Amino acid sequence: MDRIIYKNTEGRSVVFYNEPPYILKSKDGFGAVDNIIESKKNFNQDGQTYISSSLDVRNLVIRGVVEGSDYEDLLINRRDMISVFNPKIAGQIEYQNDHGTYIIDALPELAPGFDESGATLILPFIITLKALDPYWIDKSLDDGLVPLSTIEPKFKFPLAISSSFAFATAKSGEIIKVTNAGDVATGGLFRLWVAIPVVNPRIYNIYTQEYFGFTGSFATGTVFEISTVRGNKYVRKFVTQWENAMAERMTGSSFLQIAKGDNYFQIQAESGIAGCLGELEYQQKLLGV
Repeated sequence: MDRIIYKNTEGRSVVFYNEPPYILKSKDGFGAVDNIIESKKNFNQDGQTYISSSLDVRNLVIRGVVEGSDYEDLLINRRDMISVFNPKIAGQIEYQNDHGTYIIDALPELAPGFDESGATLILPFIITLKALDPYWIDKSLDDGLVPLSTIEPKFKFPLAISSSFAFATAKSGEIIKVTNAGDVATGGLFRLWVAIPVVNPRIYNIYTQEYFGFTGSFATGTVFEISTVRGNKYVRKFVTQWENAMAERMTGSSFLQIAKGDNYFQIQAESGIAGCLGELEYQQKLLGV
């Protein structure tokens, strides 16, 4: 059974389901979106020449009825619904069905319209929203946090603990496979931790030969964050507090993307690679649900 939860940036939400007070009747715009193709017609040319293509914004429509136990309750539910779908406040739609859970950021465009021609305790409504980023994020896929360095366990039997015994050792510099099972490439949040002094650390994409790195020597305890997410790209460093690290960006660095399918990343450094640990946090995107 479909369930739609709309939550605005103030933390207020409305749940549309098959139970009162907000009963979901139908929805539109949750599937595929239009592909806008740009082309050019040349003189005496059969057909046209392809220039580019991009997905249109996603227009979402939710239809249903709002109910009340009495007339006063109906007015309260109606007022709450209008308040949550304030067109001045952005929000997020969470859509749940038998296959998974999907989310998308959206802006109320028509919030909400009611058919008040009847005299019952049921008000039909229609809500339209616009998602400027048309991709759904699939929360049910195996995504999230991917270690870019590994831990090799040393704790095994028979066990003999000596002064040089280690329960585990961190292994950095290995090639790590990251599989994006979504429909398109996506950005991510890359993190690097400096456990021992490191020189010129970078994250390297084996397939594309792109990288993002930092020039210089960095002390133990330094943390780097590189966000390559659409609309939220940044580079920062933590030593005693967070600060902008774009000035230390290695020449030729690119905001790495996680391509559809298999990707292979490696942490590299001029020296100190054994103490440079990393991870990648990302979300997979779908064309429709």
